[in-house]
Amino acid sequence: MQVGPITYLAPTPAGRFVDDSVEPPAWRRWNQTDQERVRALLRSTVRESAVIEISDDEGNFSVLPLTASFRRGRYRVTYFYYKARAERCSSNPSHGTIYSGVGVRVTANIVTSRNGVSIGDLMGLSAGFANNRANGNIEIEAIGIGSEGTSIGPYLSASGNLSIEGIRRAVESFGVVKAVSETQGIVLEPHHLWIQAADSAGCLAHRASLDMATQPPTPPPPTP
Repeated sequence: MQVGPITYLAPTPAGRFVDDSVEPPAWRRWNQTDQERVRALLRSTVRESAVIEISDDEGNFSVLPLTASFRRGRYRVTYFYYKARAERCSSNPSHGTIYSGVGVRVTANIVTSRNGVSIGDLMGLSAGFANNRANGNIEIEAIGIGSEGTSIGPYLSASGNLSIEGIRRAVESFGVVKAVSETQGIVLEPHHLWIQAADSAGCLAHRASLDMATQPPTPPPPTP
């Protein structure tokens, strides 16, 4: 079991991963790996949740628990669905774990006009907007999922003012990503998505050094 808080990253291409199906384990590049195997590797960890941040009077954001009671104010909420594979940040298990994969995230910048508006999920946000208790803007961003030459592009990248239509499209984007991430012909390019470590900055620094190494870390990557 991994120990330490979860820190979500600004997604960046993962580049390569540790192939522990061979002995000794070896580095493999994601973009040189058969897509069927990529899909199989990314089934190991699925994460669907949200991060809620509240702004103070100076525009600084701080994270709130999902169970918080939401008062009138300004919020930034990131809803996401990720499929990923876990790998150690270094050969030392205590340095933490980094998760690489694909998915979708929806970012909503929200101003609530009353206390108690439910913004922890998209359906609650829709109700708040419909009752004139919330306004703002919303952005949909797919991560590591190619849509060129397909009809799914509007579900994977969109932005605009908060509206019933925008929220509906965001909800649908989750279903689209869940489906296409298992569809042949859709190219998946894993990105670094989140880490779990007592020292998140240290984990990232160790991983950056590891990514330059010739030999992969030992012991093999953990089972999530």
